[in-house]
Amino acid sequence: MGKISVVQSDKIGIICFTRREKRNALDRQMIWQILASMRELEKSGVRVLIFRAEKEAQVWSAGYDMEDLPDDQTLLTGVYSSPFDSLIRAISLFPGPVAAMINGSVWGGACEIVLGCDVAIGSKNCSLAVTPAKVGVPYSTQGVARFLKRLPLNVVKEMFFTGRPIDAATAQKFQILNHVVEGDQLEPVTLEMAHIMSLNAPLVIRAVKEQTRVLSDSVSLSPEAFEYLEDLRRQALESEDFKEGRLAFRERRRPVFWGK
Repeated sequence: MGKISVVQSDKIGIICFTRREKRNALDRQMIWQILASMRELEKSGVRVLIFRAEKEAQVWSAGYDMEDLPDDQTLLTGVYSSPFDSLIRAISLFPGPVAAMINGSVWGGACEIVLGCDVAIGSKNCSLAVTPAKVGVPYSTQGVARFLKRLPLNVVKEMFFTGRPIDAATAQKFQILNHVVEGDQLEPVTLEMAHIMSLNAPLVIRAVKEQTRVLSDSVSLSPEAFEYLEDLRRQALESEDFKEGRLAFRERRRPVFWGK
């Protein structure tokens, strides 16, 4: 089975994660497939894009695939051109609304995809967990900044520090989810909203999307501050704990971290 499937209905495009055997974990190949599909859907005149998993999926996405992390840590520090960051930017730069239709659990970097979407609708059984501290992988500075743009500081810290999932009601309280619905209503409610948005003036929607993106990015970080934060991340990438996290993942056991 492929890693994604793509469907277009009139002005609505749907990209479905179908990597069931890996809990829809995102590897480089899957991300490149998503990016290529987004470009094709935009060319074909799609006005609204939906990300979803298969109806029966227990995990919407397990985040970035640990087995796909490069062995060379230097590749992990140059994140601007990385596949994952390219995907997050593509979502923000897509000219029309991008919606997340969420059933099941969302882990790690997949939470960032949800936060990057313009609209997120979840079923009552969905949950979100930010898990890098559980596996010893330091999160990118850009990624943390994106969480801080959307969520209160104490919420971001709790999610990162504990790795515990938040349920759908809590996600709606923190405005991660626009709406929470019964499982059997998730698809019709999402498609109805997509249909409404697809009928509205696309140039107005594109302008508003760009206005909100540019205005929310208007506060910049100094080069010195960015370099300091990236140096902290580099130290974690070069640590024994990072090696232990990857080894434990491969051996399917809980990692033991020593802080060195």
